[in-house]
Amino acid sequence: MLNYSLIQAYFGLRFKPEKNLDPDTINICSFNAFEFRINLYDFRHKIKRAEKAWRQISKDFDDPDILLFQEYNRTLDTFFIKNQGYKHYHIIEPKDGSTAIFSKYPILETGDIPFTESGNSATWSDIKIKNNIIRFYSLHLQSSSISKDAENFSKKANLEDKATWRSAWRMIKKYKSSALKRVDQLELVIDHIKSSPYPIIIGTDLNEVAASYVYRNLNNNFKDAFKEKGFGYGVTYDGAIPGLKIDYIFTDKRYKIVSFESCNHQNISDHFPINSLIQIQ
Repeated sequence: MLNYSLIQAYFGLRFKPEKNLDPDTINICSFNAFEFRINLYDFRHKIKRAEKAWRQISKDFDDPDILLFQEYNRTLDTFFIKNQGYKHYHIIEPKDGSTAIFSKYPILETGDIPFTESGNSATWSDIKIKNNIIRFYSLHLQSSSISKDAENFSKKANLEDKATWRSAWRMIKKYKSSALKRVDQLELVIDHIKSSPYPIIIGTDLNEVAASYVYRNLNNNFKDAFKEKGFGYGVTYDGAIPGLKIDYIFTDKRYKIVSFESCNHQNISDHFPINSLIQIQ
């Protein structure tokens, strides 16, 4: 028999609540922004496109209080800080992984968790929300780096060709290597979490599905917002490998998850932004 808890992690049956929320509810968005697809080609146009898309995402998510970014792009600092009203922030430099936290509430302390020999990263901020202090993590575990390989494989695969099987084996080895790194990185994060004097909320691109060791470890210690209040298939990745749910919001078990949703109609990333309303009293 299939494990019911695992089914819940992939398929949700919860509906979005009405707007009359408890005043102790906070609005969280986590997003692997893929640098908002901004590069040097047609630079200004892509910045404007990203800003326009974000305004719609923010409207759909009812103007989140806290943003937890992975693969953030610093060209949008002014937009988020001045135009969108996130006066409090902590950002890791691109060379160190580009995770970022933006907040409409005061940030008291910040820090990073270095991952050796990796372009991925984790950052944290202690945020004062009314009479509460909560430690937020933006976490991006090791990328598998097999999307392009998978895309080429799907286009050119010939099961009678030895080159096809060599390509498949390379992808498997690449995935295994990255999976082992993710386990090591998660252990660093868990050790850091254990030292926190405050309750925890995590926004993350785990690069792992719900059947993985990494997911189960977090799910055993925290609430998965999607499992609590998600609806439909929990797909969060829009890249070459279809149907993946690898982005999550986890919270301290004492908190009540009010809602969870994703926004799948934007074109500024290969991930979908995810959003959760969390009652912290």
